[in-house]
Order: sequence, then structure tokens, then C-alpha cells
Amino acid sequence: MKGLALVATILSFRVTALCCTYFPQEFKVHSHFEVKVSDRGRPVSGLRVKLADSIGWAVEPVVQTGSADQRTPQSTVATTNNLGIAKFDVRQGGRFDLTSDHPAEANFLIVVQVVGQNETQDVRDSIELNWPAIPVLEISSLRGEILNGLYRKHFVPLPEAKLTLRKALTFEEIAEGKTDDQGRFEFAEVPSGLYFLQLEAQPAHSSKEADWEPRGEIAISINKLAPVQSFNVAVAYTSCGLQYDFESNKKKYKAFEIPD
Repeated sequence: MKGLALVATILSFRVTALCCTYFPQEFKVHSHFEVKVSDRGRPVSGLRVKLADSIGWAVEPVVQTGSADQRTPQSTVATTNNLGIAKFDVRQGGRFDLTSDHPAEANFLIVVQVVGQNETQDVRDSIELNWPAIPVLEISSLRGEILNGLYRKHFVPLPEAKLTLRKALTFEEIAEGKTDDQGRFEFAEVPSGLYFLQLEAQPAHSSKEADWEPRGEIAISINKLAPVQSFNVAVAYTSCGLQYDFESNKKKYKAFEIPD
């Protein structure tokens, strides 16, 4: 995730969890500014980008959509065009939240401060952002296993977890299934493209454990030429949401290991 994340270990009776704090980036912009959205260098077209004040009230801008000849008065949302650009024309100054308007928990969040045209120091007319704002795992096929314990010494299979495969941009459901008792699963013949694999673990035995059961979305890029062929992924749920990586990258998380 963007910004500074502080990770600490919290022990709570039977539950061991990781807690983090997120500080969004902040930019100064003029009233006319644009947001360029890309996925690993490729423009993201058709993504809705939302502007609102810090407590969620609608602002009063004129928002220019991806097409140059279309303007939507009194709206807080713009849609990226074929170049991945959403344009804003804001009528009022102040500090606002800028985020992708999407149902997945993969949205960027930054703070923009709209200043007058006479102010030029450290002011941008364009902001470049990545979406999804979570790691994208590139694989050749959607077959493998899901293991719990990304920050633990040892992995354990995640059995009977509900899985829903969705197209990334539209969030359209295209398949569903679940892991077996060893955490294994397969979605056959998935076309190349960007997807979210929505994960929901089986309910835990206690309410305290349930708070930290893995759930959320894993961003996946299916590329038939990708060197990684098996989707062997370790997960953990923290106060920042679902964290995940390939099982082979376990050593990267050694500094955050906690007892089982």
C-alpha cells in the first residue's frame, strides 16, 4: 500500500494479530487537475475516481469525464479515458480525499489540497496513481493452494474457504468455488487478464479468532507466458486488511515472524 505502514505485534488471549497504521500521501493541486491511473505501466480505462471531503460529504466541483466534450455538473466522480486519465475542474478550494470508486478493497486513497492559481510551489496539475493499489500476482494459470500464516513461522492450509473470481474493473463474478481440506483449488481455462480472487475463510470457533480470519481480495494477472505456474500463496489478515504473497517469498517476511 502507498504511504507509511507501521506494523506491530499484538497479543490478545488466543489470537495473535498484526496491527498497522496507514498515512495517505498528500498533494497540492490547482482547481484544474488530472489523475493518471495505470496498472504496471498500462493505462486503466473505465475506472471511476471519486473526490469528496475528508468526512465523506460531496464537494461542489464540475468534474470532466474521460471524453473531452462531456461534463457532469455537481458530481464528485470522473471516469478514466482510454489513456487512463480522469480530469477534474473544482469550483472550491480545500482538502479532499481522492479514491478509486470500486467495490474491491484495492482502492488508492490520497489527500489533495486544492489551492489558487497564484500558488505554484510544490503544486501539481497531474497526479499519477497505480490501480489496483495492492500487489498484483502474475501467474500462468489459476491452480494451486492457499496457506494461512504469512507472518507466522509455519504455514497451515486454509480449508473450505469460499473463493469468488471476478473481473478486476467491472467486479463481475465469473466463477466460484472453494478450497479443499488442504487449501488446494483450481479455476480451469481462465483467459488472460486482470482479476480479483475474493477469499472468505470458514467461520472460526470463537468471535476473537473470527476477527482475524483471512478475507478480502487478491489481485491476479493471468498471463500464459508468466514464469510462475502454480498459485501457491500465503495469506494473513491484519488491521490493514488481507495481506498475501507467493509462498516462495516467505523469507521476505522473516522480520515479522511471530510464534504460532
